Amino acid sequence: MKIIEFTGDPMLQLEKFEDLNNYIFYLNQSSMDEISSYSEELETDIPSFLSELTPSFVLFAEGGKDEEGNEFPDTYIGIQNLQNQEYPYKIAGIYASDLQYKSPLKGQEIYLKRKVLAQKK
Repeated sequence: MKIIEFTGDPMLQLEKFEDLNNYIFYLNQSSMDEISSYSEELETDIPSFLSELTPSFVLFAEGGKDEEGNEFPDTYIGIQNLQNQEYPYKIAGIYASDLQYKSPLKGQEIYLKRKVLAQKK
């Protein structure tokens, strides 16, 4: 298992991987809060690609520009609630006009974990 520490939006970290379908992405509460800060939860109008994965819920991020100024399309993020204390969520799938990621059953497990920065005194 490989742990990736990050200081920003976990969705931006996904750009580092050439083929997302080879990975399973787990999220702790901090990373889930980061995604939720710019997303809304959807109950209807869920793309069939995601509804087939039976996620616990789907988040929708309206297209625009990310933190680095890069443009991105409307994005749907399927999340599974795992009821795990350290990593309570898993990305079941992502759907956008330029991306279709389905979480694999097998593969390298990548954990996204917020790096805690030391506070200055």
